[in-house]
Amino acid sequence: MLIGVRSPLASLPPGELGTMATARTMGDLIRSEAAEPIVRAYALNISQWCEPTDARCRLLRIAAFLRRRLRFVPDPVGVEAIGAPSFHLLKIREEGVSAGDCDDAATLAGALARAVGAPVRLVLASFRPDGRFHHVWAEGNASGWWVDMDPFRSERTAPRPTRLRYVGV
Repeated sequence: MLIGVRSPLASLPPGELGTMATARTMGDLIRSEAAEPIVRAYALNISQWCEPTDARCRLLRIAAFLRRRLRFVPDPVGVEAIGAPSFHLLKIREEGVSAGDCDDAATLAGALARAVGAPVRLVLASFRPDGRFHHVWAEGNASGWWVDMDPFRSERTAPRPTRLRYVGV
């Protein structure tokens, strides 16, 4: 369960079961936070210069916003923490930037995308030879095309994933 704004997930099962429990929690946060006034306001402001029918433009602008405003910081040792999108947007409003890991970025990206009407999915990935999941990002759908909104990974420099799993939100 989530407690407070930046929340440890209580008693996660080990391995892939824990990963899937985390993904479910992220999906719950994305769905609930997309309608929060601060999330909706930021999403509309970020995409204000896009044509009304251009969903791809809105998603690309959200991705660019995240690259500028989020800094990668790992979770505390032994804790799986996910910051609520509204928490990160308040930090950005007050300080210009927020920080978190890939769970935070994917949850924020997903909530912003849903706030402007885009369907969202989470992508669980492994870049390791053993195939264990260790990274996640959100993708938003624009007229049948999935737009990657990961601010912490570059397609030009990252190796190809050894394993992917898509989780609908």
